Amino acid sequence: MMRAWDYPHDVVVVRCDSCEREGRYPKARFIEIVGGDTQLPCALGIIAKSCAKANRGRFR
Repeated sequence: MMRAWDYPHDVVVVRCDSCEREGRYPKARFIEIVGGDTQLPCALGIIAKSCAKANRGRFR
C-alpha cells in the first residue's frame, strides 16, 4: 500500500465526498502532518479527524 512519502506528486489533494471539503497540501507539509510512513488511507483519517461527517459512526 502506498505511504505518504511514496505519493508521486508535489501537491496532495484531499477531497471528502460526504461533506465536499477539499484541501491541497504541498507534499512536504502533508508528510509533516501525517508522517512519511503513514499509509494513505490512514493519512486521510488523520486529515479528516475534525470532520463530523467523516467521524460519524466510525466506532460503535
